[in-house]
Amino acid sequence: MVRLGLITAALAAAILQPCLADDDTSPSQTADKSGYTLFNPTPKALLREFAPHRPGKANSATTLDAGQIQFETDIFNTTMDPLNAVHPSTRAMTIGAPILYLGLTNFIELGVGTNLFNFQSQFDGTTTTKAHGFGDSSVALGINLFGNEGGPALGLVPSIKIPTARGPLGNGYAEYALAVPFAFDIPGKGQAELEADFGYVRNDANTGYTNSYGFVTNVSYPTPIKNLGVGIELAGNLPMDTRQFTLSLDPFVTYLLAKDLQIDLGAYLGLNKYTPRTIIYTGFARRF
Repeated sequence: MVRLGLITAALAAAILQPCLADDDTSPSQTADKSGYTLFNPTPKALLREFAPHRPGKANSATTLDAGQIQFETDIFNTTMDPLNAVHPSTRAMTIGAPILYLGLTNFIELGVGTNLFNFQSQFDGTTTTKAHGFGDSSVALGINLFGNEGGPALGLVPSIKIPTARGPLGNGYAEYALAVPFAFDIPGKGQAELEADFGYVRNDANTGYTNSYGFVTNVSYPTPIKNLGVGIELAGNLPMDTRQFTLSLDPFVTYLLAKDLQIDLGAYLGLNKYTPRTIIYTGFARRF
């Protein structure tokens, strides 16, 4: 069970502005929408509620309506990880990690993402290594098996990492993953998700491939403050070559600025020596 997912840009100002006007249309959960496609988009009156794929590491069990476009990104994220016996100290920052989602059919979507600007500094106790530049990219296909219109939902998300990063910012090889997210409502108007992850990734020495297995589980709730939500996630990852199990606890907050615009702030907090100590991020999701 591991999660190789998509990651997620400084185009924020231009994208955020147009969505501050609310759209009063409400989606229909009863209409037959099976005939809608990328080239025959779902009418606005039949759209599902806005459901961002972020924040957190989990993939979405539901998909966009056919013909819809959704843009999501980390505006920035920063990593702070001290030197220990198993890895060097790391200071890193990514500015802009956009993902563009496109609804292909009523139950299939395409996601294309990249990392725009990356800076990394590592110290192994004697030598400091620095790198900066474009990061890796990814392509994913989200497939909803059931529950797109409400109730428990199950999805499949196959993805491939495309090695667009150079030098220490990437390993120079494609990697492959399959996520199986299952989402459901919980008491108190909350939502929960359980996800199993399977990866075929480069080994630690970058001499070949190995399998990895991971999981993600999270819960989120609305708060008494209108449009403000909170959540927490537990994520684990086991590469089979090193057996160095990473585990993080990931709190986050979300705020719905408009009907189709959400901002968020979160952190990935490492729970053992194999996991980066602290990653902090902020970003947004906007449906068009």
